[in-house]
Amino acid sequence: MSFWTFLSHEWFWVCALISLIIMLTVVEWLEHGHGLAELTLQQAIRFLNDKKHVVLDLRPLPLFEKGHVPHSKHADLDELLSHPGKFIKKKDTPILLLCEHNHRTRKVGRKLKQAGYTNIQIVQGGLAAWHKENLPLNSIPIHTDKELSNG
Repeated sequence: MSFWTFLSHEWFWVCALISLIIMLTVVEWLEHGHGLAELTLQQAIRFLNDKKHVVLDLRPLPLFEKGHVPHSKHADLDELLSHPGKFIKKKDTPILLLCEHNHRTRKVGRKLKQAGYTNIQIVQGGLAAWHKENLPLNSIPIHTDKELSNG
């Protein structure tokens, strides 16, 4: 059977295969940040040493309090997306977005880009990679009522 004969007899399956390839390509393109700069851990550490940046942790507050990258600020997703100027004053400010596996950072990064922010970075592997390399985290001490009344 020739290639063209196969195509004419199995057109449904060929179209399904082409559609699947297109969908996988689009998903892969969206998953890789849609133009967001991905920093290695070493680049992220150098980025953190520069004082003219904003580092936003997009994880839920209890996870942020448990441990976060030094000098990062917690950012509620809804508040950041509705009022980004509260967190980032100038649209060309270098921004590092953090979450556990980059699902939130990619979504928020794309929306911030659409809002005109131009210098957005994420960390390859997210905070999971940070944890894996045992890099330092700050935590917020949690006091019990008893400790507060004694202190």
